[in-house]
Amino acid sequence: MIIKKFKNKIILNKVILNTIILIITSLLIRMLGLINRIILTRLLGNEGISLYTISMPTIMLFLSLGSMSLSIAITKVASTKPTLSTIKKGIIISLVSSTISSIILIIILHLLVNHWLKQPSSYYPILLSIPLIYLTSISSVLRGFYNGIQKMNITSIANLIEQITRITFTILIFYVSNSNNLILMVTISIIAMSFGEFCSIIYTSSQIKKRLIEHIDQTSTKEILSIAIPTTLTGLISNITFFFEPIIYTLALTILKKSSDEILSSYSEITAYALPLITMFSFIPSSISTSMFPNLTTSSPSVINHYLKKSLFYSFLPAILITVILMVYSNESMNLLYSTTIGSKYVHEYVIFFIIFYAISPLSVTLQATNQAKTLFIISSIIHVLKLGFLFILPFISNHSLIISYLLTYYILAFALGFIVYKKYHFNIPFYIIFSFIILFFLLLFFAMLLKNLGISFILSIALLTILFLFTYFFLFRQIGNHI
Repeated sequence: MIIKKFKNKIILNKVILNTIILIITSLLIRMLGLINRIILTRLLGNEGISLYTISMPTIMLFLSLGSMSLSIAITKVASTKPTLSTIKKGIIISLVSSTISSIILIIILHLLVNHWLKQPSSYYPILLSIPLIYLTSISSVLRGFYNGIQKMNITSIANLIEQITRITFTILIFYVSNSNNLILMVTISIIAMSFGEFCSIIYTSSQIKKRLIEHIDQTSTKEILSIAIPTTLTGLISNITFFFEPIIYTLALTILKKSSDEILSSYSEITAYALPLITMFSFIPSSISTSMFPNLTTSSPSVINHYLKKSLFYSFLPAILITVILMVYSNESMNLLYSTTIGSKYVHEYVIFFIIFYAISPLSVTLQATNQAKTLFIISSIIHVLKLGFLFILPFISNHSLIISYLLTYYILAFALGFIVYKKYHFNIPFYIIFSFIILFFLLLFFAMLLKNLGISFILSIALLTILFLFTYFFLFRQIGNHI
């Protein structure tokens, strides 16, 4: 009995440790991803980052098709069969799926760049993503294997290596080449992704031998595919939507007689500048929600209510400070990060409405943790279809159609998820919390506008606003958070 309790304690501590590792590395990776995005935007300039942004939906779709959710499939198989057979079969499947995906990409590429996207300059950046398709799929197999045997530290280090080497490669090649060729520079940024994955694979491959276990049963291809195919189909809707976004938007603006340069400029102003700045701190609700996940999986409705309230509370609290800063100092924030003010007008006008974005992650994670993944998939699929509809219809109504499409999508998704959580768990947020958030928003907004009118520098203003925010947290909101 004592031995059994001791073993259970060890297992619990292992789960907690793996969760902590995932949260910390997820935060670091998101921060490195943010740094990489800032560096790319500064180095490529407006035209370069516009070309990069419009190429990425296609690249992401074919990366998804090539990797075929092998990370999840191998994780499940390796948890019971951590053998060389599992890795070999996974890599064979990854090579086949990557080859098929690459052939399809090559076949449609001319039609895609010349007629659908109307951006011939994106040909080489997309074409040279083919090595990345192979590398990403192989990397998915290796990382899935380590996740399956609960060696999260290896996967986490691999992710960090991928990001760091990618950033380093980009900076070095950009400065060594010192080229003004826009297509070349964007292509180099895509190759940098391949280099990062390659370095990651070298590290994960070096750790394999010492982790393998002799197993009588060999892993079959069917065993892996039975998990990979349904998982890929489930996640494919979001990637297909992302792929069609620039195509549908381009079609609408083409009907309105907009030139390809105007379309690219309009698309990138939102997707390369405004949205990345507005959603820059999305790692906050994501990290908070991830940390709450283990507490939700086997909990009663009252406990789920408790943790969801906490998750939303600590997601919205910093969002208020971020929203005020971006609202009052949109030009300064954009210039500080991207060395331009392109897209800052959209940030100033719409950031207040995007605060709903911070509710999506906690609500989604709650449904995932409580075995409502199918419901979440159905809702997400409907939302993605609606989004494509908005992207086609709204350009005929408003010049701000692209950002409004994203905004409408977030609101419909948040309210749909919130409604399901409310019906299932009778979830509600006390009025005093909402009222205290409103008071905090107007307090920070008043102070920010006062500082700006007094001519206080941007950096000093942020520091003073942060001090005021921390003061209100320690003397008011910490107590509210503790009593939820």
